[in-house]
Amino acid sequence: MRRISAILALSFALITVGCAPPSQVVLLRKTPTSLVMANIKSEGAKTVFYSFDSKMPHPFQFKDILIDLNPSYASNLSHYMNYKYAVVKDESAPYKVSVVIDTCFIEIAEAGAQTVSVGAISRVVEGLTVTTTLTVKVRAEAGGKVTEEDITMVGEYTGNIENLSTGQISISMALEGSILLLDRFLNKVFGGGAEPVDEPIQSDI
Repeated sequence: MRRISAILALSFALITVGCAPPSQVVLLRKTPTSLVMANIKSEGAKTVFYSFDSKMPHPFQFKDILIDLNPSYASNLSHYMNYKYAVVKDESAPYKVSVVIDTCFIEIAEAGAQTVSVGAISRVVEGLTVTTTLTVKVRAEAGGKVTEEDITMVGEYTGNIENLSTGQISISMALEGSILLLDRFLNKVFGGGAEPVDEPIQSDI
């Protein structure tokens, strides 16, 4: 019975307990967090043309949950690029960047029972670990030289199995970490940038 209960719990992992319609949506942050931006150094003297695409469907679906992955990544990327560089729509710009979401995998696993206290009331709830692995393909061109790289970021978060934000935070961590790794890659290719702060990504929902 314990195993059957666990399987049922995992099948409803990212949704509130009960019957959720397939149209339930996980909304992600549309702008990078302050921690992400604190690691970004503006290079406004560089004129950059960039493009974004995704091999993932929109919306991206995991079990009965619809996730706005593509527009959320595009929005975070836009904020990052426009802060980092002088972005132009002219493809003849001296610096060019192409970003494509290649794959996104979400895994869930039991994390044991947790005691949650609200005031004087305590109750035991099942914990859940959600792991999101996001890979983007990046192509950067400077001075006629093209450099390509696959950037993979893993976001792992353990929380309440009944809370939609458990999965939401995991996905956001992977997205935001991807932006930081993209920044480090572009700093190597284009030059410049700040020294990274090696702290775990925290997603403010």
